[in-house]
Parts: sequence; structure tokens; C-alpha cells
Amino acid sequence: MILRIFLRLAFLCIAPPFLIAKTPSTTHGFVQVSPFLAHYHDDFGYAPAAGLQMAVGLRWRQAFAAMVKLDYARPAQSFVWLGEIAELKTDWWGWHLAIRANWPVRTAARTQVFTELQAGAVYLRPHALTLDGGSQGVFVLRPRGTFKFSPALAAGCSYGLTNSLAAFLQFEIAALTLSQRNVNAAASASRWRFYRQFSAGFRLYF
Repeated sequence: MILRIFLRLAFLCIAPPFLIAKTPSTTHGFVQVSPFLAHYHDDFGYAPAAGLQMAVGLRWRQAFAAMVKLDYARPAQSFVWLGEIAELKTDWWGWHLAIRANWPVRTAARTQVFTELQAGAVYLRPHALTLDGGSQGVFVLRPRGTFKFSPALAAGCSYGLTNSLAAFLQFEIAALTLSQRNVNAAASASRWRFYRQFSAGFRLYF
């Protein structure tokens, strides 16, 4: 049963658009790609970072859509070590399930506004960092990667360039529990902290 469902989804992803168009349906698959700029809560210690978000999903008529999102960024945390500035880079992977509502829902409407409710997780994988300890030698930091639950809300607008291609702008705000990383002190208690993403991209329907 699972194999049959997987094969059907695979066919929808690779079938030529003219084959899909011959089968009337109220649902349409889509993929979207959007570079983004992320701003993190001050307690994170991360400078703003660019990233990339990709999503695949299904749209019901013009009103609703469900999708799986994957985004990646590499923010850096700067700190002072023995009078010098060091930088700890972190791979920031995000996975979210999202439900989107569009308005207006008229088929002829080229411009739509939308809101999204998202739930998922973020995986933080800090890079290993080598620090010069002077007379104490060399210190190597190897922080462990962690998964964090991350709810999110998003809103934006899209404009249909053709029947199968749309451009969109989006603002997204998400949260996760994270303790502040300090090299020379114990970590503070975990609290909900927010980050924001501003993105622009394209959506292709099939």
C-alpha cells in the first residue's frame, strides 16, 4: 500500500504537465524555491544570515495548500576569546509542515495574499572550533547538534506570472527554545526565542 502511494506521488512529480492537464482535478502539486534573509533574537548571538528554502505540496482549488518545507542557513556567533574575536558557525536546518490559506479564491485572481500555520523542527549543528589557549595550548570545541521543536507563522502575497508559475514575497516568524551559548560561562536556562525570515521566490504548479 505504501509503495503504491509512493509510486503515484513519484509519477505526479515527473509526469509532463500536458499529461496531468488531461485529468481534471481540483488539486495541483507545486514546488517553490525562495532565498531568504534571517534575523535572530539577540540572545542567540547570531548575526543575520542568508539561506535557502524549498517546499513541495498540494493545492486544493485556490483556497488551501499543504506543504513540506526545508530550509538551510549558516549563521555565525561571534565572541571574544583572549582579546580576539572568534566565530562559531552553525548549520541551521529546518523542517516544517505547513497549511496555507489564500485569498481571494477566485480562479481569475492573479494576486493573492496568504497566511501559513507551520509546525516542525530545527536541527542545529555547530561546527568544530579551534581556539588558541596561549601557554595552555590549543582548545578544540566540538558542540553537539540538537533538535528543537519550532512552530511558525507566515504571511505574504503572490502574483501569477502564468497559469503554472507565480512569484511571491513572504515574511515568516518562528520560535524555538534555546539557551544562550557562552564559551566562558555556563549556559543560561532555555527560553522561547524568535527568529524572522524575509524571503522572495517562485512557485511552480503542475
